[in-house]
Amino acid sequence: LLQVIPRQRIPEILAAVHNRQSGAHLGVAKTLAKLRQRYYWPQQREDVEDWCRACQTCAARAVPTKKPQAPMQLQPVGYPFQRVGMDIVGPLEETRNGNRYILVVCDYFSKWPEAFALPNAEARTVAAALVNGLFCRYGAPETLHSDQGRNFESELVKEVCQLFGVAKTRTTAYHPQSDGLVERMNRTLLDLLAKASIDHPDDWDAHLDRVLLAYRSSVHHTTGATPSRVIFGREMRLPVDLVYGLPKSATEEPVGEYTRRLRQDLEQLYEAVRGRAGREQRARSSGRTEKLTDLCMSQETRCGYKSRKRPNWERTGMEMKGRRRRLVVHFDRLKPYQATSEREGARGRQRERRKKRRPAWLQDFIQTQEVSTGRALHEGESSAADMDRVNEISPAENEEEEN
Repeated sequence: LLQVIPRQRIPEILAAVHNRQSGAHLGVAKTLAKLRQRYYWPQQREDVEDWCRACQTCAARAVPTKKPQAPMQLQPVGYPFQRVGMDIVGPLEETRNGNRYILVVCDYFSKWPEAFALPNAEARTVAAALVNGLFCRYGAPETLHSDQGRNFESELVKEVCQLFGVAKTRTTAYHPQSDGLVERMNRTLLDLLAKASIDHPDDWDAHLDRVLLAYRSSVHHTTGATPSRVIFGREMRLPVDLVYGLPKSATEEPVGEYTRRLRQDLEQLYEAVRGRAGREQRARSSGRTEKLTDLCMSQETRCGYKSRKRPNWERTGMEMKGRRRRLVVHFDRLKPYQATSEREGARGRQRERRKKRRPAWLQDFIQTQEVSTGRALHEGESSAADMDRVNEISPAENEEEEN
C-alpha cells in the first residue's frame, strides 16, 4: 500500500526526493519512479514535471533538447559589393614572408572572395588591406559587416569607414552565424590551402591567389553562377582553355554590340541571382518563429576542463542595463526560464472543473414566463407576440435562466 500525500505536503516531498543529496537533481522519469514506489497523489506526473522544470539548479546545467531559434531576419542585397563581410583567420604557421594571418573578405551578392595575407592582425594592418585591396579596387561598399574583434571595432577602422561613407555593422557576441558567409568561406579557404600546400605548408601564402582563382571560377550553389560571371558578365579564362580553346559563344564582336549584350545578360543574371538568393533565404528561415518569455537564461561562455563543472546557463532578462550600456545576447543563446514562484506544484494545482452546459436535446426548448417556445414551435401555435418575445431573449437572460 502507498501512502496518500495531502496537497500541502507535496512541495516538501518533492524537495526531499529531487533537491536533496539523495535525489541528486535527477530527471523527471527517475524522480517520478522514486515517488511512485512510496507515495501517491493525483496528477503526480504533472507536479513532478513542473517541479523539475522550475528547479534553478537543473535549469543552470541542463541542455535543452530543442533549443529555440530566432526568426531569421532577411537582408536582401541587390547588386555586387553592396554588402561585404570580413573576418580574420589565424594565427597560422608563419611563412617565409612572415605572414601569419589572412583577412578574408566576401561579397554577399556575387559571393566573390578576396583574401590578403597579413603579418599581424592589428587595426592598422587591417585598415590598410581594406583600403588598398578592396575600396580602391572595387569601390567602397554600402555596408561592411564583421564580428566584434578589437581590430574591427577600433577607432581607426571606424574613421576609414566614415571617410569612405561605409556603414559598419557587427555581429552579436559569441554568435558567428550572423556572418555565416565569411565563416563558411574561411573553412573552404583553409581546406583548399591545406591541399595546395600539402608538401610545403610554410608557403601557404604563395598559393593564396591560385586558390582564390579556383573558387571564383566555380559555380556557387546559392547564385547558380560563378562569382566571376556575376561580377564581369563572363567566365574567367583558365589554363584549360588554352589547350582546348574557348566555347563557341565567346567570339569576337564590336564593342558597342558587346556592351549591349553584356548589359542585357547582366540584367537577366542579376534578376536570377536575386530570385535564387531570396528562395534560399526563405527556405532557411522557414519554421524559425520561436519567442521567449520575459524571464530567460543565457548560455555561459566557458573554456578549459575546470569550467565543465560550472553552470552552463545563468539567469538573465530579455534586457539588462548597467553602466549606461545594454547587454545584447543573441536569441539562439537563450532558453526560457520558469521562476521558483511559478511552480504550480508548490502552490497546489487544482483539477479544472467541467463547465455546466444545457443538454443538446434541450437547445430548442427555452422556457419563459409567458410562452413555452418549444411547445409553440413544435405545435405551430405561436403568435406574432410570442415570436417577438422569443427573439428578444438575450444571451444574458439565457445564462440567468440556466443558472
